[in-house]
Amino acid sequence: MSLIKVISEEKINNLNKEFFSNDEGIITLIVGWELAKSKGASILNHQIDEKTYWTFSPREKRKIFEEDIERYRLLVLNHLKSDKKTINISPLNFLNSEQLLNYLLNNFCNLNAYLYKESLYLYNKNTIYHIDMGLLSFMSWDIIEKIKDIIKIKEIKKENLKYLKYLDFKYIPYLIDAKENNIISDVLD
Repeated sequence: MSLIKVISEEKINNLNKEFFSNDEGIITLIVGWELAKSKGASILNHQIDEKTYWTFSPREKRKIFEEDIERYRLLVLNHLKSDKKTINISPLNFLNSEQLLNYLLNNFCNLNAYLYKESLYLYNKNTIYHIDMGLLSFMSWDIIEKIKDIIKIKEIKKENLKYLKYLDFKYIPYLIDAKENNIISDVLD
């Protein structure tokens, strides 16, 4: 899934395909002043509407183009994160491992989850729940396999880990599995 849809009358080289596409995106970026002007852009404001922006082409003003590309990349990533709430589920709030397992069974058995290093992330619409699996091991609560029986844990493909350089891991599942993941539809609307 690309995050920024690019509309341009000229071919633009070296745009990162992880972020930019000619077909889809969370925001639209119009490249080139003449094309942007025909779409109602103002020279003083690079935002046309809520999800449409414009910049000069690299042929017109390369430095502004490069600065804007980075700015719009950060803008769309911040947009993805803006309405997400993160809640930590601390094993210390439970008297024993069985109480934690019952809590997970009652509240999270139908959610998607991702395990990354020693963190388990559970996704429910715009809320991300986090469980520190390292803390479970430290507490000698050997319940990781039981948790895996309760919650469907998906694997993150290595090619999707490329987003780590742009985003905290907990947000990455919002960017992947676009057709399978029920969370991504909330992001794209």
